Amino acid sequence: MTDAHTLNMNWKYIEYYNHKRIKEKLKGMSPGTVPGSSPRRCLMK
Repeated sequence: MTDAHTLNMNWKYIEYYNHKRIKEKLKGMSPGTVPGSSPRRCLMK
């Protein structure tokens, strides 16, 4: 039961993390970028 609960928590975290990453990616693609996201965008190229 504990394992299932931990797995569920991990899945929720992964889902949240992926969502956050996608949002960051979209933000980086948009014309009005935040100065702090510029280095990351260069690394992704």
